[in-house]
Amino acid sequence: MNGAGNSTIPQNYSWTEQSKSEQLKYYRLSQFDFDGEQKILNTIAANCSEISVLSILSLNYADESLTLNLENNKTGLYTIELADYSGKSILSFEKQLESGMNRIDIYDVKISSGFYFIRVNNSSETAVQKVGLFN
Repeated sequence: MNGAGNSTIPQNYSWTEQSKSEQLKYYRLSQFDFDGEQKILNTIAANCSEISVLSILSLNYADESLTLNLENNKTGLYTIELADYSGKSILSFEKQLESGMNRIDIYDVKISSGFYFIRVNNSSETAVQKVGLFN
């Protein structure tokens, strides 16, 4: 890519790897000045495998039922846990989730209004969110 030449304004450059290989890749930057000088920077390694995404979108409580909406990009077995503000587990169970949007309904939940933590995790990732649940 071409540089800006002499500049007193900071310049930002970017390049996006287009291949989808999950192998470890190595990159090295080189700077060529207009006078032919070359500066070679350190080689770095980058793992270009797919980045996992696990997001808790919402948790609602009404009529002794919880509805959890979450998004993930990996199908698999997840542990879902609701804990009170002190960290004490209120409920915990495992659920097979599909890649994409997931809605999980949990019935017969008797909790007081207050703040809780919802944690969703599998063997490689964890999402935790503080939520206010009020009747």
